[in-house]
Amino acid sequence: MEWVAVNSLDADLINEIKGDYEGTHVLLYDSAVNVSIKYQHTTGLTLYYQGSFIQIAPDNTITLHYGEGATGTQIQLSDGRVDIQGSSEINLTTSGNINLEADNIILNAKSSTQIKGKAPAETAVNGVKLISALMDLAWAIDNKIPNTCGQTATKLNGYKEAILNQNIQYFK
Repeated sequence: MEWVAVNSLDADLINEIKGDYEGTHVLLYDSAVNVSIKYQHTTGLTLYYQGSFIQIAPDNTITLHYGEGATGTQIQLSDGRVDIQGSSEINLTTSGNINLEADNIILNAKSSTQIKGKAPAETAVNGVKLISALMDLAWAIDNKIPNTCGQTATKLNGYKEAILNQNIQYFK
C-alpha cells in the first residue's frame, strides 16, 4: 500500500488560521466555493458554507447562523439558555401545542402585542382602570336617593378578583 499527498496550502487558508495555528485541524477548505470545516483552539469546531455556519465553541456554546454577517438569522445554545434572532420574523408552527413555561414570561413589542383567539374583534382590558370606572358608577348608584348604603360597591368588590388577573400585568 502506498500513500501519496500533495501539500499545497491555499493562501486564504494560511491567512485565516495564522492567529491560531497551533493545534488547528482543517478537514475541508475551498475558498473558491467558500466552504470549510476546521477546528481551532480559540474558536472550536466550525462548519462554514457561503456565509452560513455551525460552530461548537470551546465553552460548548453551539451557534447556527444563516446568512452573511450580523443581519443573518441565528440560534445559539449556551449554558441553560437559548437565543433566537431573526432580522424580520420568527415563526413557531405546529399542529399540536406550543407551551411556554417559566417563572416570568415577558412580551416586549415596540408597536403592539396581539393575542389571537376565538373572539377576533375583542381587545385587552386595562383592569385597574375598569375597576376604578365601575367603582365610580357604583358609588353614584349607592348615593342616589334613596341611599342604598354601599350595596352596589360591595357587590362590585366581590367581582374584583374575577375581573383582575394579577399574574398578567403591564409594565414599562
